[in-house]
Amino acid sequence: MSKHLSMLKRYDPRNIMFYMSAGSAAEKNSTNMISNDLTEDDIIILQEGFLVNGLHHIQVPDTHNGRSLVGMFLESLDCYHNVACLTAGVVPDKHKITDLRQDLHEYAHGRDLIACLDEFLVERFYYDFLWIEHSDRLIKEIDPDAFLQKLDNLNLIETLPIMLLHYTTVQSNC
Repeated sequence: MSKHLSMLKRYDPRNIMFYMSAGSAAEKNSTNMISNDLTEDDIIILQEGFLVNGLHHIQVPDTHNGRSLVGMFLESLDCYHNVACLTAGVVPDKHKITDLRQDLHEYAHGRDLIACLDEFLVERFYYDFLWIEHSDRLIKEIDPDAFLQKLDNLNLIETLPIMLLHYTTVQSNC
């Protein structure tokens, strides 16, 4: 079991795991299995994940689907004013999203990112929504497990919704 799944169980039941599948509605095997064509039930289930503080996992086919889903909910809910994204790719600028990786690099000034992460989180982490695009490229630069552990150590996971996007296809650009 991955560290993310063990964190999910620890924060259960407030935190929800969603799976986005390209399959038909007949292939859904639970209320948390959503398809690319969102039904009203899918939207209601996902809405809870976007509004409830804690760590939530969403598995999507690729970056485009993940960003579209997050963007759609951020735009329709229109309740977050300081959104951050941790990704190895380019942060979409459509929703005035803070590039957390870039901010962390600027703060670190060449120091080890994980070593100065506690200080960064205490001094500059004032976001009301965060999404993390989990990818091999990001792991090489800023390990999402270490980042989430730091958030947990400072009790920040309970203060905002955090969407951890997992991809079913290998991502070359993030």
